[in-house]
Amino acid sequence: MRKKWLQSALALVLALAVCLGFAPLGGPMGAFQAAETETSADSESAETEDSADNGKEQADNSAESGQEQTDNSADSEEEKAPVYKVTVSADANSVVFGKSVTLTAKVTKDGAELTAEELKADKFEFYWWSDIWAEGHEGGMQGESVSYPEKDNVLTANVSLPCVGTYYMAGELKSGDGKIDEKAYAEITVTEPKVEEGSTEDSGIYVDPVLPQDSDFILGADVSSYLSVTQSGSVFYNWNGTKLTDQGFFNLLKQSGVNYIRLRVWNDPYDENGNGYGGGDCDLEKAITIGKWATEAGMRVLIDFHYSDFWADPKRQLVPKEWAKFGTDIEKKRMRFTSTRRTLWNS
Repeated sequence: MRKKWLQSALALVLALAVCLGFAPLGGPMGAFQAAETETSADSESAETEDSADNGKEQADNSAESGQEQTDNSADSEEEKAPVYKVTVSADANSVVFGKSVTLTAKVTKDGAELTAEELKADKFEFYWWSDIWAEGHEGGMQGESVSYPEKDNVLTANVSLPCVGTYYMAGELKSGDGKIDEKAYAEITVTEPKVEEGSTEDSGIYVDPVLPQDSDFILGADVSSYLSVTQSGSVFYNWNGTKLTDQGFFNLLKQSGVNYIRLRVWNDPYDENGNGYGGGDCDLEKAITIGKWATEAGMRVLIDFHYSDFWADPKRQLVPKEWAKFGTDIEKKRMRFTSTRRTLWNS
């Protein structure tokens, strides 16, 4: 009986110990605690490995990002376009009518001055012209004669200005692909010469008269700018001081012995706003109008195709804007043929 009681008491103590978490280490509670300890250790080990992996991944990403930034920075420096700047100066900003002016242009590339030969090697063109379109230049005079004292050096030019007034002489740098177009200006005032009333001056110039020639001798005149001149307000008179009509002007040329006129034809001598480039704005429409007056007066007409939107010569041949989109010689030849045929057909 006593043994049975002891067994019951022992069972009660063990049950109480289990409930209170004091089971022997080798018992079920001890096994649970050991398993929990192993799980905690495994978890800490996994966290340590994950942390190491994350640190490595972050380091790899940081290295890749740094390399990408370095590469982008290098690409950016390679793609950075050079900066070209133009300045223009004149040896005199005020001259008496009849005197020429020497203009000098300075072109820099990222601050380093370039020579005319270097510009040519980089496929750049440089032009001089009188500007009336830039802001503040609207009242300027137009028309100039440009010559170069040094062969192939377009950065220095001698300029003769035909009228009294203020000129804004432009120096323009333009790349062959049209992506770079820089301009600078020099203001020049042409004044009237001071001549005392009643005085004369022997210029020392004498021109022998042209004697009558055979009927096949060509005595010609370039009148490409006639319409541009008259539309600007200029008026022509005959020898008696009578104002001439357009047809009367060409009749006077014929009566004076002129038997041929020359007409320049430019493809599209206007900018995107419809402003002419100058030099007479010699488009096809003007050539047709002038050609009809000349023909009516009994003169022959010589068409001078420039195949350009502005002046062209053996040293300067810019592709017309309309043709720039064509990349092959075959396409450009087709455009030359079409332009020539259209001009002659309409004439």
